[in-house]
Amino acid sequence: MSCILAPIPGSAGGSLPLALPVMDDLIVTGGQAMAGELGIDLKALKPPLQQYVGFSRRPDGEPFYLTTLAPISFDSIKKAAWSGAFYAPLGYGHVVGTVKSDASSGTVAYFSVDAKLYVGTTETVAANWRVLGPDQSVAPRNLAALIDRVHVTRPGPHDAADMRRCIALHAPAAAWGEPRGLVAQQCGVAVACLIEAIC
Repeated sequence: MSCILAPIPGSAGGSLPLALPVMDDLIVTGGQAMAGELGIDLKALKPPLQQYVGFSRRPDGEPFYLTTLAPISFDSIKKAAWSGAFYAPLGYGHVVGTVKSDASSGTVAYFSVDAKLYVGTTETVAANWRVLGPDQSVAPRNLAALIDRVHVTRPGPHDAADMRRCIALHAPAAAWGEPRGLVAQQCGVAVACLIEAIC
């Protein structure tokens, strides 16, 4: 298993509070990377899109620090199409990506993820996927989503079939909650599947 949390001086690491300069750097560096992926000017950012910083969890429950761009809530987008992004720094590079949701139609909605793993400044692994799930405004009897498509554009050191299976397993299970939660969960899928590719 990859270890991705940098130890904080005087501690053994883990999901501990970040020092303000570290948090500020995460916000600035991640904000620039996410804005580049979305093709927007971060200085002109306005609601309903907002930047968040904190930690999320990979599918195996391991925490990691990240920053995201996402709508504040579903109420703020009123079933319209929306876009978000994520950025997670690693000891050797970073994961960055976008999450784009189509406008809800009936009881069905889709969202697409485009994720990249950089080692240093080199794009090493990349994939995109689409998840089909119920409209978030509907309270289904059973929570279930379906992988609609997985395209591995750059497998890097991995077997593309391993990456595809990993994404297909985890992406639908990380498809619930407010937009900021959904974006953070999909970042966790990217962190796991683009780094290790084997569940």
